[in-house]
Amino acid sequence: NTNYLLAGQIIESITGQPWYEVVRQKLLDPLGLSHTFSYPWEMPGSQPFSHVWADLDDNGTVEDVQGLGLPTERYFSIATAGGCLISTPEDLVEFSEKVYGGHVLKPATLAEMQTDYVQDPGSGVFYGLGAASFPMPQNLENWGHNGDLIYKSVAFYFPSENMSLAVQQNDDRG
Repeated sequence: NTNYLLAGQIIESITGQPWYEVVRQKLLDPLGLSHTFSYPWEMPGSQPFSHVWADLDDNGTVEDVQGLGLPTERYFSIATAGGCLISTPEDLVEFSEKVYGGHVLKPATLAEMQTDYVQDPGSGVFYGLGAASFPMPQNLENWGHNGDLIYKSVAFYFPSENMSLAVQQNDDRG
């Protein structure tokens, strides 16, 4: 997440605007991602917003964090550009298709994202600049990323199928 935090600071330094406003103007709005927002700076309005569940007292039972009256705004604001985007599976699918399908970045930039910088040949995992690829049956090529700040998300794009898949959960269980 360090690189995402630094990217947010660089965006703010260059533009003089908060990182999340620039991300909204340059990426979210043009892509039509109307169910993605930077919490707590942007609020969901009338959109459904799932409560987050966590085992705060380590007793093996997850509790409704918002239902307990705990202020999640402080918790999420800590992550800033490294984890404050909240979305829906539909928006994640759209984002994955646009980014990895070549509709957002220049081809050279996308290729750089997909360059394996970890280089762990035995694992079959490739990890580039914010993009990961994991071993799949029939060597199905895939690119995406996951996120975890109590809420968990994963979104992947499968180029040979021109298909994206996104899965989310709203608790801290692995």
